Amino acid sequence: MVKKKDSDPNALVVEPYGLYKMLPRLDKVLLRYSQDNNESYDEYKDIQDETTQDIFGVNEPKRFTFNPSTSSVCVRKEGYRAYGYKPEPSSIEGIIITEIGKAAHRQLLNIFRRYIEKSRAEVDVISESPPISGRLDLLVYNHLVKEYQVLDLKFIGIYPFKKLGRSELPQELLSTKDIYKPSPDYEDQILYYVWAQRQKGIDVTCANIIYFDRDSGKRKEALIPWDARAEARVANFIENKIKPADILINEDLHRDIPREEKRLPEPSVELDYLCGYCNYLKYCVPGQKIGREGLGHLKKERAPRWVAKTAQERAEKMKEKAERLQISQPNLL
Repeated sequence: MVKKKDSDPNALVVEPYGLYKMLPRLDKVLLRYSQDNNESYDEYKDIQDETTQDIFGVNEPKRFTFNPSTSSVCVRKEGYRAYGYKPEPSSIEGIIITEIGKAAHRQLLNIFRRYIEKSRAEVDVISESPPISGRLDLLVYNHLVKEYQVLDLKFIGIYPFKKLGRSELPQELLSTKDIYKPSPDYEDQILYYVWAQRQKGIDVTCANIIYFDRDSGKRKEALIPWDARAEARVANFIENKIKPADILINEDLHRDIPREEKRLPEPSVELDYLCGYCNYLKYCVPGQKIGREGLGHLKKERAPRWVAKTAQERAEKMKEKAERLQISQPNLL
């Protein structure tokens, strides 16, 4: 037994047995793992530039490539990542939750890939202008309408899970039970994946997001038809968020000026509580203000009126098509 006077919760050895305590060692390993995964972009970029020069004889600065998952939350985070700012390390609990989510995510994709016919998992999605690179979870073929659906799996905490509701669903989807309004950050990401596939000539009719509550295992599904509303949203994401950020970051990335003088995109976050979870918050004065005051002081872009009208017309056409095919829930197409 450990004597009380010698007891130290941070001790690595339990006396008098001379045995290792494994939890502190596990914590050290997890922190080191997290730090290794968060190597600065500058170090990674240098390796890529050297490899490109060695293989192809090309010696030119590499452009920063945007990640749709990060950019859909806030493009300002991409600026910090591009300029090599060190993110704040996650807590031990946060690292464990993230790794559990990754493992479950991989396993579910393996199951879907095995049992769903004509599905493609982890499809690379790349565009050159603006430079965006990501990977969608699953491309599922819909045999009824002879088109594809993009499926994405999200493991989230109980707070954002409870915030998913139906009140802002388009009228044509309200009649379909158990369909929820997607969160705006993930909506931009998955609609970019749909847009990119359609740019390649692949007919994608809609996107599905399945949310998993990490604590309870409960699920909710969001469905986003590819219509005028979706086109307007992804166009806003690319034209008003990614492209301006691309100009700022890739102009300043290789300039020989102090990092603090390099320009950063304005925050594009649509959910104020996300700023509190950002690993770059200590650098971000606008994000700290959003965390204190919310998003009320920021101007929100509105889609033109014709967008909703065009989307409604498409929904009516899809409903007529579903009736011809004798499908009982046309809104799921």
